[in-house]
This record gives sequence, structure tokens and C-alpha cells, in this order.
Amino acid sequence: MTSSRFAPVWNGALGLLAVLAGLALRLRYALHASPYIDEFTTIWAAQQVLEGGLPRFPTGAIYTQGLLYTYLDALMLALGRGFDPFLARLPSLVLSVVTLALLVYGARRLYRTGPVGLAAFWLAVDAQAILWGGRARTYALLQLLVLVAFLAWYRGAIAADRAGWRWLAIGLLVVALVDQPLILLLLPPLAVLAVVVRGWRWLRRPVVWLQALVVVVAVVARWFLYNLMIPAGTAAVSTPRAFIDLAHPLANGPQLAAFYVEPSRWLPALLLAAGLVWLLLRGRQARPGWATPVLSIAFVLLFVTVEMVLVVGPTWREARYLYPLVPLLFLGAEGVAVPALRWLAHKLSRWPYRWTLAGLTVALVLLSAWLAWPGARAAATRDEWGYDRALAAVDAAWMEGDALATIAPAAALAMLDRADYLAIEEGAQALVIDQDGVPVDGWTGLPLLDTPQRLAGALDTHDRLWFVVDEMRLNRHFSSEYLRQLWDRMDLVAFERGTFVLRSRPGQAPLAKRETLQADFSGEMQLVGYALSDDQPQPGDTVTVTLWWMPGTPHGPYTAFVHLVDRAGEGMAGHDGPLLAGRYPVERWYRSDRSLPFPDRHPLPLPQDLRPGRYRLEAGLYRATTGEPVGERVTLDFLRVGEELGDWPAAAEVARFDGGTRLALLGLDGGFTPGDTARLNLAWQAGPAGLDADYTVFLHLLDREGQIAQQFDAPPAGGWYPTRFWRPGEIVLDEHELAFSPMLPPGVYRLIAGLYRADGTRLPLAEGADVVPLAEIELEP
Repeated sequence: MTSSRFAPVWNGALGLLAVLAGLALRLRYALHASPYIDEFTTIWAAQQVLEGGLPRFPTGAIYTQGLLYTYLDALMLALGRGFDPFLARLPSLVLSVVTLALLVYGARRLYRTGPVGLAAFWLAVDAQAILWGGRARTYALLQLLVLVAFLAWYRGAIAADRAGWRWLAIGLLVVALVDQPLILLLLPPLAVLAVVVRGWRWLRRPVVWLQALVVVVAVVARWFLYNLMIPAGTAAVSTPRAFIDLAHPLANGPQLAAFYVEPSRWLPALLLAAGLVWLLLRGRQARPGWATPVLSIAFVLLFVTVEMVLVVGPTWREARYLYPLVPLLFLGAEGVAVPALRWLAHKLSRWPYRWTLAGLTVALVLLSAWLAWPGARAAATRDEWGYDRALAAVDAAWMEGDALATIAPAAALAMLDRADYLAIEEGAQALVIDQDGVPVDGWTGLPLLDTPQRLAGALDTHDRLWFVVDEMRLNRHFSSEYLRQLWDRMDLVAFERGTFVLRSRPGQAPLAKRETLQADFSGEMQLVGYALSDDQPQPGDTVTVTLWWMPGTPHGPYTAFVHLVDRAGEGMAGHDGPLLAGRYPVERWYRSDRSLPFPDRHPLPLPQDLRPGRYRLEAGLYRATTGEPVGERVTLDFLRVGEELGDWPAAAEVARFDGGTRLALLGLDGGFTPGDTARLNLAWQAGPAGLDADYTVFLHLLDREGQIAQQFDAPPAGGWYPTRFWRPGEIVLDEHELAFSPMLPPGVYRLIAGLYRADGTRLPLAEGADVVPLAEIELEP
């Protein structure tokens, strides 16, 4: 078999491999991934086409971005029933595969040197091409249109002067321009390229001016179509993104480098750059047949890139807007790679040429696959934000009278045909309509929940309000105050592929108590607060204990617990459960300067036969897989279950401390001889602000000279009920044993009392002293 006969076989094999690989990767993504958030807008617009013939939104705006693709999508959706993401993605899937096949054909037409289908293979495994080839957006269509338009323009203005081919190219570019305004950037380099090749006299031809006039009309029509997306009465609440901005050259320019240095592109980009340098160094001498198409492609790429850096507004200077040019990059790189492979195969003359060429080609394909495969696999198996699953969960639990707020209303309208609010605070929509003093979105016509106050109003208005948002936008577009409203007044009922489903609690009673604390659990988690739905429950009641957690360096999953224990340490009630009911994995918890703690709610049912009294409420954390404790358990509070407050024994009051805390002497009895034990019964009542620290009671026995003969210091209630937990006005009974030393000489002693902190600072009395005289004790012989 000669080399000339071998090339078509090899070309066909690699081209077929590229098409099949590209189809498999794109099909994997299209069948697996939830719709990308922008896909919902396309699907919703296509649904409007099916209903009224135009992609008209409720405010009267007509969605003209991707207009042609919207109609293709509508055609697909008409074949199915209801919301069907795969049908909506089918046009992109087909157009992307057609582009792969066309690359093989285009390379043969351009170079006529037996290309091996490298461009199609590079595009097949390009991560971004896989994503847009499986999404219901216009980018796959744009890619195909740009590729065909370039090939037609090359045949009609570069390789030869053929008006028919140029009309085809202009028609395709006009169609592409309808879908994406950045196609404007292609018009100048194509025109300049034609003038350079054809010469200035070419401009004298009437057909050229007619074609230029068509382009101008198309640009004006594009401006008209853009304005159809702005409904009457709309006011801009933020600076619109300027398409042309000559005042900020080079801004965001480095971001465009990502277009050329992505793992699947840097090798083709390097090949194209090397070929361009080699051709420029050779000058005009004996240029090979592949020189003109390669130079033309390189010129278009460079020209558009320079336009992006110098002319286009900074917010449009993103690598993704160059995406329709990806096939041209690979096509130009193939024009360099194939002659280079052939030259190298000839140099390695010790082996048969055809097998050497095949081996070198396989090596290049394998190298390209090795570079691109991680990104290709990640793209094909990528999980998008699960708005489809989240909204399905909302639909399954929907009740009459419910309302829905979301940052992605197009998703709700496309899937459920209902949404009540557009919820976004920072980075709000640029177009807003004022309707009787209420701001509404310029496209959906939905009222905006763009402030914490408006969110609170919606929560007050509806018994049940649903809130759907993905975790990236939740942490990017809402302030801490807004987030506090969400987490305090709503429950997390589902977390679907990174998308939160929150639901307000109907008839929510105010919290009985909410406190802050700082408890560290081995550096992995921090407990920063808790709340109680009831701090004076009755036996048989259920108390909801909310734990507020912040992540440290988590190594979950974890199980949190809240236990109610008596004075002997025996558990009376408890609840163990995964954090946030296991709905939001702790490893994904976001941490930033605006992050708020996540509320982890635990129901604590109290037994019907629970004896009235005071119980300690404890919380802690352990590993869900092994049961191993994480850090130490923490005392949250003390619950008074079914216990009456009682009356303050005013007649027995002996002191009042600064802050209003009072002390009463209820009794002193027992043995009063050295070696005997007496019992001292006190009562404390916390002041209006409670006590801000843990205090210890000092009980000093003074002799006649006022010296301490013996002391009986101990925390109130034996340390079981620390003073920092005392509630304002609460009465605490406190019993102390006074075990008199047998070494004490008989006589009269004075018993004094007071409170002091861990650092020794005493709590002063209201009149300024810090000692309370309790009684005189006579120790008999």
C-alpha cells in the first residue's frame, strides 16, 4: 500500500474516532448533568415561542439572545411533553457533532495534503466544547456558523474571488450575529484579510459594496433586536455592561490568555504559533500550500484577540466569549501539525514512511489525549447546580398558599410554571420596573426581594415561603443580614447538587432564649451559639434546641447530640443526629468574612413522667462512622422542667449585691462543737441582668480578732448549677455543710459570706462592701 493510499484510510479512521469520542463525551454530559442555570432561560424562552410564537417575557421584553437557537429549541420541545432538558439539549448535541465532521472536511479542502483529522480530535476532547456541546445554549450553533462562514469566506475572498461563497459567508455571519453580538469582532479581520489578498481595486466592485451594505444593515438590526430585550418603563439600577469601551484598554486582558493555555489547547496553540513564526521568517519565498490558510486563521485569531483587549468593554473580556473561534484554532494547528509530521517521517528514513507517519500521528494523538483527558472527563461527568432537583422537591411538597422565591426564576418558570419573587440582593438585575412603588424584575415581572426588609416582609406575608438558591450565589449575592433572616426563619429541607431548598416555618413562635458561646471541637468545628424554643417546659413537651455551627477544618461526617441529664449525670432525654439532618455535607460549608453559622435544630422530647426540677442541657459532637468523640461535651444551659419559681423570702434577706442579686439566710442548724457539722441553707436570687461569670461562695469563720479561723468556700449548689446560667429573677436554693475542725478552740465566731470570681475579684454589695455577715456561732466545748 502506498502512502497516498494509506492516508485516506488513516484520515477516515481518526476522523470517525473524533466524531464518536466527541459524541460520547457530549452525550454523557447531556444525559447526566442538571441544566446549567442559563439553560433554563433558553428553555423558558422556547416555551414562550410554543405558546405565542415569540420568546416574549411577561414584561413584554423579547429575548433575542440566541434567537435562532431558541426557535430550534422550541421545535425540539414540541416533540416532547412538559419540561425535558435532554430534548432542549439535542440541537446543541447534533450541531456539535456536525462541527466535528465538518472540521475533517474543512481541513481536507483547505490543505489538500491528506490531513489526519487532528482538529476534529482536539475539538472532541476540548472541555469547554464538551460542556457547550451538551447544553441548551446557542454556543454550539455559533461555533458551527463561524466555522462554515470562515470556510466560505476563504473560498470566496481568499482562495478565489467568488461572490456566491461570500454571500454564503455573510449570510451565516448575519445569522450568528443575531444570536451573539460579539460576532461583530469577526467582520473587521475578514474584511481586512480580503482586501490584503484581493487588493484595493477589489473594493470598486458593486457586489462588494452591496455585501458591505448588507453587513451594515445586519449590525443595525442587531442593535434593534437588543433593544427589544428592554421593556418599556425599565430603569437601570446598575451600570450596564458596555460592549465598546475605549477608555479602559488592557483591563482584564490577561484573562483572555486562558483561551490559549487551557490543557486541551496549549499544544495546538503552540503548534500554530510555531508555524506562524516559521512562515514569517521564510518571507515570500517558496511558501508551501498550507501557508495561506494557516496565515489567514492566525490573522483572524490575533485580530479578534486584540479587539477584545483594546476595544471591547472589560466585562466582556472573558475567554468564554472567544469560544466560537476554537475550531479555527484547531484547524490552523492541524495545518501546521500535518506537514511537520510528514517532514519528520521523511527524516526518519530508516523506517517505512507510512508506518513512521502513522506512529508519529498516534504519538501526537496520545499526547493530546493525555493533556486533555482530565479536563474532558471532568466536563463529561460534571454536576451543575441542581435547580431541577431542588425545584422538583419543592413541587412534591407544594401546598396551596405557598410562595416561591429564587435567584433563578427562569428555572422555576420553565419547570413549574410558577415563581413569586426574584431573590437577589448584591449584583441585582440591571433592569427594574417600578410598579406602584414595588420594584419588579425587567424580564420576569416578579417582585424583587433585594433587601433584608423585603425578605422579612415576604416571610411575614406567607405562611410557607420556599427559597431556592445554589451555594455559590448564596454566598456571593447576599449580605450577612440577609443570610441571618434566611437561617433564622427558614429550615433547610433539601440540598440537591449544591442547591439549597429552604422553607419557612409556619406559625413560628419566637425563641425563648438565644445565647452566644465559643466552644472549639478539636479545631474541626466551632459551636458559636444555641437557642431554645422553650426554657421552662413541662414534662411531655418537646423543646427544639438549635446549635449554631461554624466550620474549622472539618473531617466529617459528624453526629451532634443534645442530652438532658440530672444532677447524678443520668440521661433523662436526648437527640442525636447528623448536622443539618445530613442534608448539607459539612465538608462543603462555605467560610468567608460574611459567613454566618449554620443552624442545626434538634427536637428534644421530654418524657411524660419526668420529675419536675432543674436539668443540665449538654451538647457535643462525635464521628458518624466510628462514634469517636470530637472534643469535649459542652454545657449549654439548665432547663427548669415543670418547676414553679416560688416566692422570694423577703424576711430572710440579708444582702443585696451590685446588679440586684440578693441573698437570704434560710437556716443554720446542726452540731456546733469542734468536729461537728452544721448545715447552712441559703437562697440566691439573680438580678435583672443575671450574673456574667461563674462565682464561688466564700464562707469564712472569723475569730474574735477578725482572723479567718476556717473557711468553707464552694460554688453555689455544689457547683452543679454555675452562676453564669442563672436567669434574671431566678431563685436558687443553696445548701452548704460547715464541717468544723476539731482543732478549733471553743468560743464565739462570726460567719461571713460573699461571692468571688475565678480571678479572686469579689462581687460588691449595693452599698460598696464585699462581705455579708451571716451569723454568730458559739462553738461549745
